[in-house]
Amino acid sequence: MARITRQMIVESLSQALSRPPAKAGRRLRSGHELAELFGVSSPTLRLALAVLEEQGVLAQQQGSGTYLRCLPPANGRHLSKGAKIPTGDQVFAPEEAPKNGAAVDQRTRLKLQLWTHLHLYTPSLQLQLKSFAEAAAASGHDLTVVGATTAEGVYLSPGQIVAKLKHDPCDGYLLNVSVADQVLALFEATEKPFIVFGATPPVRHEPAVLSDDVEAIQRAIPLLAREGYRRIALFSYAGAKLNAHLFAYATAMRESGLDYRCHLTADVVTPDESRRVLLLQLRGAEAPDAIYVSDDNLLPGVALALRDANLTPGRDFGVITMAVKGLPMPAGVAWSQMQFRPRWYAQCVLDNVLGFMQSSDHEPFCQALYHHWAPGDTHRCQARVRAKPPRTQ
Repeated sequence: MARITRQMIVESLSQALSRPPAKAGRRLRSGHELAELFGVSSPTLRLALAVLEEQGVLAQQQGSGTYLRCLPPANGRHLSKGAKIPTGDQVFAPEEAPKNGAAVDQRTRLKLQLWTHLHLYTPSLQLQLKSFAEAAAASGHDLTVVGATTAEGVYLSPGQIVAKLKHDPCDGYLLNVSVADQVLALFEATEKPFIVFGATPPVRHEPAVLSDDVEAIQRAIPLLAREGYRRIALFSYAGAKLNAHLFAYATAMRESGLDYRCHLTADVVTPDESRRVLLLQLRGAEAPDAIYVSDDNLLPGVALALRDANLTPGRDFGVITMAVKGLPMPAGVAWSQMQFRPRWYAQCVLDNVLGFMQSSDHEPFCQALYHHWAPGDTHRCQARVRAKPPRTQ
């Protein structure tokens, strides 16, 4: 019979601790019971538990025992010859009510990192990071924000990122999609759980929580069309999502029975630039009578352009805008919004990643968070009754 080694115990426990009924916070059986289970001495068993504690999988609590802190990434790992996977009943002590809340927090508190680009510290990014911090704190975990770019917006080299990962290891990662697009393999190599956020469909990385602003366009255009607007334009920032926005707009216009196409773009999201772009179109021969603004950073310039053109939103020009709940909007009118809610979004991302870090019953998955329709006055036409657009067959 092969001698049971420390490595074999680590492998066997890793497999057992990643399967049902494993759940963060559960207490393992005593060292004496586990040593008997594997047929090894207590010192050998303690060395194996120390390895898993160093990996962040287990947590020792003086006078109480050893607890599962987070699930190990054991699925698919090779087992040494002679190593066997014990059952949950063999590994875990019978479930018990915790003696106090502080002990539970100490045993299951996780250290997470959020990697994103910080060189453009916009109000929207500031609010989003605040929402993530609040969601993590409410869940009893630690979240650190790490910049993946320099102050000039250049991505850190792979060597610099690897050095950061080694210098400050953690239990799991929340990755902005722009970071995942660049260096996902470096985070996969850590064998720590991660989730991607900030993406727009289609899914490029798994698991991920998507912000479905394409769906928002496909909902906004028909809303304007039902009010009688026929020359509906799309105004987007000329970023990575441009092609997806253009396709969604063309599809929505076609399905609404409208053949007008006007896709405006701004290279920079400043009021002066968006004002200039829209004014130029409003003074042209095929001026729009309504617009969907797919980046709320463009809206201040849109408001200025409509003022200059003597057009009042909701009275004689239709507007629906993407908006981030919690950020100020141009004053004076009640803007009709496809509203992104950062607190909901942060909670979805955190719940997803914590779920598969803490419970073997939870598998990582992708989900899309839809924008919330918050009707104001600006999508309606109050000046005159417009003819309804023809219905598609």
